[in-house]
Amino acid sequence: LAQTPDPTQVYTAANQETVQQLARDTITLVRDGGTLPLAGPVRLVEFTPSVDSEVQESADDSTLAHALKAAYPDLIVQLLPAMPSETDLAALPETITTTLVIATRNAHLIPTQAEAVATLPTRAAQVILVALRNPYDAHLLASGTVLVSGGDSRPSLTAVADALTGAFTPQGQIEVGE
Repeated sequence: LAQTPDPTQVYTAANQETVQQLARDTITLVRDGGTLPLAGPVRLVEFTPSVDSEVQESADDSTLAHALKAAYPDLIVQLLPAMPSETDLAALPETITTTLVIATRNAHLIPTQAEAVATLPTRAAQVILVALRNPYDAHLLASGTVLVSGGDSRPSLTAVADALTGAFTPQGQIEVGE
C-alpha cells in the first residue's frame, strides 16, 4: 500500500541541494559557440510549455525567463506558445542586436517551432539554443552555442540559468543522434 510522503522529510535543505546538483549534472554543452557566460544585453525567445491548469498559468516560475531575470534584470523576453502561429512569429523582430537565447520544448516534433528556430539565428549575431525538454532539438541550430537540459522543471531551469550566467560549467554528457 502506497503511503503519502511526509513533506517535512522530502523538502529538506539537504534534499533540495541534491535535486539542484542532479539538475546541474544533466546540463550538457553540446556545442560551444563562444557565447558563455552570457554578457548582456540578452533577448530570450522561449517556447512555453503547455499549461494544464489556471494555477500553473498564474505561476511564472515555469519559464526560463523567470530563472534568468535575477541575473539579467533588463532581459528582453518573448514568450511564444509551443505551437506558435504566423502572427506570433511575425511579432519577432527582424534584427536582434543582443545575444539571442532560444529555449525550445520539443521543437523537433512541432513544425512551426522548428521553423522559428531555423529562421531566428539569421536575425542575430550571437545565438544560444537551449533544448529544455528533448535533446533532439539540439540539431535545429547549425552553428552557435547549444545547451541541453535534462528537463524543464524548476531545478532544471535554475541549472540552465546558472550555466548561462557562468555560475558553473556544464559537465553533462549525452549522445544526441540524428
